[in-house]
Amino acid sequence: MNSRRQQILFSVIDEHIKNSMPVGSNLIYEKYDIAASPATIRTEMAWLTKNGYLAQLYTSGGRIPTTKAYRLFVDSIDCEKEQKIKLPQVFNEFTSFSRECLKYVAEYSKSLAINFVDDNMLNVGLDILLEEPEFYNNLESLQNLVNKLENIYDYTEKIIDSVPESGVVVYIDKENPLLLEKCSMIISSYNVSSKKQGIIALLGPTRMRYDRNMALINELVKILSYNNGRG
Repeated sequence: MNSRRQQILFSVIDEHIKNSMPVGSNLIYEKYDIAASPATIRTEMAWLTKNGYLAQLYTSGGRIPTTKAYRLFVDSIDCEKEQKIKLPQVFNEFTSFSRECLKYVAEYSKSLAINFVDDNMLNVGLDILLEEPEFYNNLESLQNLVNKLENIYDYTEKIIDSVPESGVVVYIDKENPLLLEKCSMIISSYNVSSKKQGIIALLGPTRMRYDRNMALINELVKILSYNNGRG
């Protein structure tokens, strides 16, 4: 893919993340700094659609990013170069995820925050997740999400198996351990002690702010692992 197509694609992703609506070529031309005419942008968006990066829900409508597009976008993110997350003071000395900490994480990321240590799982933020249009406008998606979360302990083994040995991993759409459509999961492990690890994960809509949320998880894991390693 050439640089112009990638710039157009990432502009469509950015716009869709912000507004959840299909994106048209005229909007991209008017709002984003792309050195191309509206006709050229339309041609490039047609190429991106043909090659599986964009989907067109209606013949006359705009386009939305596909899982393939989000994967390209996520793989381009360098967490180390993202702006450092400024966390509230409560996180300075924290050594575990209390409900208060998870509430902040859920509100910041607009996602369901999940913490798992041994056989104990705590999740906060379902009300925040349900405010996203993917769910409040779609009864089937809502029922599927609620059903999976009610039975989340049935997916414990899959969640554990999905955790990377180090760093942050992103599962897009049905790649996530809960096999939920229209959802992505960002997941990482952290040190609880020298011999024990915990799991922190965010479950949000596929059009979540991956850059912010990956940087958030990265920062939380660094602080937790440092604080728990001091003792």
